[in-house]
Amino acid sequence: MTRAWLLFILALFLGAYLRFSDFGNRLTFGPEQAMSLLWSADYLRRPSLLGQPYFRFTSTGHQLFNSPLFNYALLLLLLIFNYHPLPITAVFAFLNLTTGGLIYFLLRRLIGSRAAAIAAFLFLTNGYMIFHSRFIWIVHPFPLLGLLSLYFLLKRKFWLLGFITGLGMGLDYTYIFFGLPLLLAALFKSSARLKTLAIFILGAILGDLPRIIFELRHQFYNTLTLWQYFTDTLANPGQSAIHYYHFLPYWPVLAVGVGWMMSRYRRLTAVLLTAYLYFNLTSPLVSSTYEISLPDQVKAATAIATDTPQNFNVVSLLDFDTRGHILRYLLRYRYGLVPRPVDDYRWVTAVYAISRTDYDLSRPANYELREFYPYRVSVLRSLDPPYVVYKLIKGL
Repeated sequence: MTRAWLLFILALFLGAYLRFSDFGNRLTFGPEQAMSLLWSADYLRRPSLLGQPYFRFTSTGHQLFNSPLFNYALLLLLLIFNYHPLPITAVFAFLNLTTGGLIYFLLRRLIGSRAAAIAAFLFLTNGYMIFHSRFIWIVHPFPLLGLLSLYFLLKRKFWLLGFITGLGMGLDYTYIFFGLPLLLAALFKSSARLKTLAIFILGAILGDLPRIIFELRHQFYNTLTLWQYFTDTLANPGQSAIHYYHFLPYWPVLAVGVGWMMSRYRRLTAVLLTAYLYFNLTSPLVSSTYEISLPDQVKAATAIATDTPQNFNVVSLLDFDTRGHILRYLLRYRYGLVPRPVDDYRWVTAVYAISRTDYDLSRPANYELREFYPYRVSVLRSLDPPYVVYKLIKGL
């Protein structure tokens, strides 16, 4: 058994442990995850050629929408795992782990087994990749798409390269930061550039076909909205920002490049990998957890369901999502209870709030509680400190 193979096996087991250790308590199930699952589950009632919307509106009041492929994939996972967030999140952790494994198996013959093993180690033990393995997010397939794109580029499979780019653009428009350089690299490597361009574009169309069909049927809504978004950003540069996660497709490419360079210096490899591992293991990204654990969220939903509520709504006072989508999802798909709509708080008879114990409910600071005020407060259930579920009853 070669040293490269041993290094890869070590990286794979270490990566799996870092991702799945105490997974149920450490995963993030927050408002963005709940909204993605709610949107996906709604496809059973109303199929669509549009995926979930972006949070931000343009100056004309329009929203961009993603391709629906991600949400249909989530719908499949919802049906397989009976709507339980934990195994669905675990699929994304496994996807990231698989990406690290494929770095070795796809590229060992192209860059050498030693360089491929080092690249896999760098990816699998990276703090950001471990962090991204603990929650559901539409951009999480980006590292796998980036790796496959690099492989297809090296293999000159240009239509597959275009197809992967179309998939990436369907997940998020920022994939263009990776897709455009790929196209330029493909044209540079090709002797028949016009043919390569046509094959690439055809592949990209197939990869983003549902949204393209929507565009043709709805006067290019997303295209015009994207242009408006772009002009809004030029007029107000501070309203948008570039973040590291917009470049997630580059993560495996960077690991491969650094792995290849480190493989040239055999005597320093062990020292550099040890320092790299220590740096990432001590990173706050590896030890970070969400505001409140999924088990406590389930306890909160169980307490509300046990109270047999009628004509009620929910509030979360933990973060920006005061409309309580984490409770809405768990109540609907665990207990079959549907709160009133997110804009209907004035006429309900009870509101259930998940909060920290130090939140001052006597002075409602958000729209939902102000709409329901005045109310009486009682503790429905105490969770792990400092969290609690309150029941608010209309009237003084």
